[in-house]
This record gives sequence, structure tokens and C-alpha cells, in this order.
Amino acid sequence: MSLFELTKRNIRKNFKAYLVYFYPMSFSVVIYFTFVSLQYNRKIIDAAASLGKIGPAFMAASVFLVAFSALFIFYSNSFFMKKRKKEIALYSLFGMSKKQIGLMLFLENLLVGAGALLIGIGIGAVLSKLFAMVLVKLMGIQIVAGFTLSVAAAVQTVVVFFLIISAASIYNARVIRTSTLRELFQAGKQAEKKPVASVAVAVLSLLLIGTGYWVILQPVSSGIWSSYAWLKILGALVGIIIGTFLFIRSFIVYLLSALLKRKAFFYKGPNIISASNLLYRIKGNIAVLSVLALLSTFTLFLMGVTWSLYANLNDISKDNFPHSFIYTVQNGDEETEIGRLFKGREDVLYSQKLEPVKMEAGPDFSGRFPPYYPVLLIPESSFRQLAGKMGKEDAIDFADNEAIAFYDGNLNRTNDPYTGRSIGLPGGENVTIASYENYSLLNQAIFAFPLVVKDAVYEKSVESGAPTTQLQIYKLGKEKATKELGGIIEEILWNHAEDRNEVIWSSFYQEYSQGMETYGILIFISGFLGLVFLMATGSVLFYRQLSEAAADKPRYQILKKIGLGARDLRKSIRVQTLFIFSIPILIAISHSSVLISALAGFAGIRMAGPFMVVLGLYIGLYLAYFSYTSARFYALVNE
Repeated sequence: MSLFELTKRNIRKNFKAYLVYFYPMSFSVVIYFTFVSLQYNRKIIDAAASLGKIGPAFMAASVFLVAFSALFIFYSNSFFMKKRKKEIALYSLFGMSKKQIGLMLFLENLLVGAGALLIGIGIGAVLSKLFAMVLVKLMGIQIVAGFTLSVAAAVQTVVVFFLIISAASIYNARVIRTSTLRELFQAGKQAEKKPVASVAVAVLSLLLIGTGYWVILQPVSSGIWSSYAWLKILGALVGIIIGTFLFIRSFIVYLLSALLKRKAFFYKGPNIISASNLLYRIKGNIAVLSVLALLSTFTLFLMGVTWSLYANLNDISKDNFPHSFIYTVQNGDEETEIGRLFKGREDVLYSQKLEPVKMEAGPDFSGRFPPYYPVLLIPESSFRQLAGKMGKEDAIDFADNEAIAFYDGNLNRTNDPYTGRSIGLPGGENVTIASYENYSLLNQAIFAFPLVVKDAVYEKSVESGAPTTQLQIYKLGKEKATKELGGIIEEILWNHAEDRNEVIWSSFYQEYSQGMETYGILIFISGFLGLVFLMATGSVLFYRQLSEAAADKPRYQILKKIGLGARDLRKSIRVQTLFIFSIPILIAISHSSVLISALAGFAGIRMAGPFMVVLGLYIGLYLAYFSYTSARFYALVNE
């Protein structure tokens, strides 16, 4: 019998065993091919105006998908190899060389991989249309996502997974080459040593995590951020990471040891088995559980942030772009031509013309924008008219030598970098910023900083010969349906522009649609990555638990013979599995909740609702993984 025939016979005779390896590989192919197909979809690329900015995010996500697909396949391969070590030892005992065994395993990987690629690409091709429709819906673009099979995506998928399979085969060959017959025959029989918990280290872990939480949750106005803020945040995150490892290494072990000392708990039902097994097995899982806890934290935080931004897009857009249109009036013909477009429209809520003085702030005014960033001096009378129409009729009072500044679009909404600063005006006046109003007076997209001064101060600046510009503002009730109108206005502006550098133009719809495209792609990418991270987390726990089940199978058989019932056995397995599964997810929920709360306070965005939706979906899928693992554990020890 040739080596290839032996390989085919092995797969055919042990088809069920190979499914444990085949399923994760096929699923990885489906996920990767579907994502890459969207990356090559010309309709989506051409329709997404913001894809030029998001392209690097797609590439980075592809790298993450490759890394975690490799992790997923390596873990399943490692588990599969561990189950087959005795079989490999028998092949060696019957005269096969290690080189032949390694080649046989490589052929097995190729055959299983070819089947996984064929089925995965087929399913991925079908799913790519569904996911393309989801992406188009999230982005808010009007295209038909047709069914296409991307040859480039298929070739890329085949190349990537061939390299992963080759790497896994090299790992298998190394295991065979470095293992003795005795080690192969006794695989899985090495007993874990009982871990020893340190009370001091357990307390230290709580202090590190608690201190990290305290630093991150400090309000923006706190003096702790007055200097080296990013270093403090980095230090807090490092403390949380180290604290997580020590928490699992000592606090969890201390908790289990304490439970075992309580006779009322220890001798109750199957606890004598569950708690003892957990205590002895936890030592080998410390590093894995720590990494999975941090990975789940990153996943929940990433998905929570992107979903929150997407869910709050309408409010964010209205905050940053309060007016439907703002544009410079170049001449009378342009004004008349554009004015005709608004005549007869019933949804015009207000309009106003401003004639601000345009000046440069200078390098010392603010570090938040470049020195050439223009400041627009607006007289108080015009400001009060506009503020009244905007519903911002706050009683703002300031002196002749003072000015009012407004929110400048910075992520940190609560920080006031302007109050108390002075700026020289063209008329020779110096004014001091009296207050910083926490709302946008003009659209952020015009890249100009509005500053309100007294009318007399404004007139002095005009009389000094300072340049002025005319701004026309419109607010419409149906501003999300102004794509065509905005396009016409923009075309008129460019046709009449003598100096395009002097043209100011902003459209709410344009900024809102770009936000939809950007956040839609980001939430899609984060959802894909979240699924892969969840898959990686679940697969690692799944194969760790099944490996332990295979090692503990003889012990469970003995317990069944001395009277352990099926109900108690199932309960014991579920308790052990639930405990291992709950450690990373509970830590991740705690960490990510703190990070989301801190970011929500910093950016002034409501994140609790969207984060709870993400949390619910993640926990639901995570519990499905737990249930399947528990069932497979029970089936394995009962074989």
C-alpha cells in the first residue's frame, strides 16, 4: 500500500475524528474568503467615497484574520495531533520512518485542507452577497450588491491557507522528530502539580486592577491629567494587564483552595470532583486564560466603540454640522442663482447671512489647530440672531475687551483650552476669551474658528481694512434628502469661484453620508474581527477542555464504576467547563465596561445602550460555545 493510499484510508476510516480538524478549517476559510471578497468588490469600492481612508483598515483587518485563522487551525491541529500520538507511535513501532510519518501527515493536511478550501470558498461565495448587502446597508449607499465570485479573493485565500497548512505540517513533523516512543505512548498522562496561591500576590492583583480602573475613570477635569496624561493611561493599562495575569494566577487559585477547605461545599454532590479537577488544571491554563481575557476585552471594547459611534452618528453629525449648508457668496449672480434653488421650498427652517472678518490667530493662540487656521470675527448682533434661530438663546454677557469661543470639534468636549487666552485683532484691539461655549456655532467642516466680539470691536477691525467674507447659512428640515441640491450648489460655487482657496463650502448631507460610509465600514470590520476573536477564544477553550477530557477519561470511567451517576457526572462537567469559560468573559466585561465608561465621559457620547447590545450578542454566542464544549466533554468521557 502506497503512502497516499494509506493517507486516504486513514481519512475514510476515521472520518468522524477528522471532522474535529475539518470544521474549524472550513469555518476559517469561509470567514476569510467572505471578507476578502468584499475587499475586492469593485461596486463597493467605487461607491464608497471614504474608502481611500478606510482601505488601510481593511488591510489591517485582513492581517488580523490571517493571524487568528492560523491560531484557530493550529489549536485544532495541536488537539488532533495529541489524540493521534499513540497511533503515530504504532506506525513507528511497525517500521515506518519519522520522515514517512511526517509526509503522511502532510498529505492528510493537504487533503483535509483542499476539502475545507473547496467547501469554504463555495459557502463564502454565497455568503459574500449577504454580507455585501449588510455592508451596503450599514454604509447607507445606494447600489445593488450582486452575486460575484472573485478569482483574486479565491487565489489569495488558497495561498494564505496553503501557507498555514504547511506551517502546521512543519509543526507536526517537528513533534514527531523530537518525541520518543515512550513520550508518544504516554501522551496526556503527565499529571499537573497542585498550584500554590500567594495571598500577597492575590491582594497585589486587586490593587493593580483597582488602581488602573481609578486612573482611567478620573474625570477629564481632574488634575491627574494636567501632565503626562497619555503616560498615565499607558501605565494604568499595563497595571491592568499585569493585574489580570496575577488575578488568575493567585486570586482564582486562592479562591478554589479556600472552597476545597470548606467541608460543607467540598462534600456536596459532585463538587469533590469538580473543584479538585479545577484546582489541579488551573495551573496549565493561567497564561491561556489571561490572554483570552485580554483578547475578549479588546474585542468588546472595539465593537462597543464602533457600534456606539454608528448608533450616535445622527447626534454627532448634528453637533458638528448644525447647519444644512454654509457657503461663501462670491458675487450677486451666484447669490441669485443659488437663491432660486431655495424659493418655494417648504422645509427651509431658517437662513442667515454673515459677514465675518477673516484673520489668522497666530502660533500662540491655540495648540489645537495650525497657525494659518482662519479665525472668523463675528459681531455680537449677528451672533444673537443666529443663536436665536438655532435655539441657543443662552444669556451670554461679555465686556468690550472680551470675546466668546465655541466648540472646535475636538474629541475631548469638556476641556476648555481658550478661556483666559488673549488674541490681537486687526484694529489694534486685544480681546480675552471670556467663555467657551460647548456647541458648534458653524459647521466644523469649514475649518475656521468663529469668535464673537462686540459690534464696536468688529467695526474697528473692518475699518482697519481687514478682509471680510460673506457666508450664507441655510437650515432645512429634510437635510438628509439634500444630496442632489448640494451637488447643484457646489457646482455653482466652483463655476463662479475666482480663487478656489477662498471658497468655504459645507453640506450636512455630505458630511453625514461620509460618516455613514466610514462608520459603516468600521462597524462591519469590527464585527468581522469580533466574530474571529470570539471564534479564537471559544476554540482555544474548546480544545483545552477536550484535551483535559481525553486525559481525565480513565478517572471518569473509574468514578462511574464506583457509582457516580450520569446526572452527577454531567453536572460536574458543566461546573468545570462553566468555571473555565466564565473567567475570561467576566474579566473582559469588567475591563471593557470601565474603558467604555471612560471614553464615553471623555468624548461626551452615549455608549451604554450600544455597548449593552454588543455585550448581549457576544455573551449569547459565547454561551453557545460553552454549551457545545460541555456536551462534547461529556460525550468524550462516556465513549
